[in-house]
Amino acid sequence: MPIKTIKSDVFKFLEKASLKFNIIFADPPYAFTVEQFSKIPELVFQNNLLEDGGVLIVEHSKETNLSQLEYYHYSKSYGGNMFSFFEHVAVE
Repeated sequence: MPIKTIKSDVFKFLEKASLKFNIIFADPPYAFTVEQFSKIPELVFQNNLLEDGGVLIVEHSKETNLSQLEYYHYSKSYGGNMFSFFEHVAVE
């Protein structure tokens, strides 16, 4: 699987992106509010930017809880960082 990295303002990129990705890793400023963080999965899933089985990973501080956001799946902590994973789960 080829890896393509894109360094861009997360909101500008997500609003105009037209490709689908297996993994989207977002590293927005830790000072974001939960409301600002919530726009990231909202735009990813609204614009259908993930391939089937794809995952959105959002890096944030341990003090920020994103578990109440739509599409949230789980979080992992590494040192003072948290990585929240978001997936579209198909209803069977």
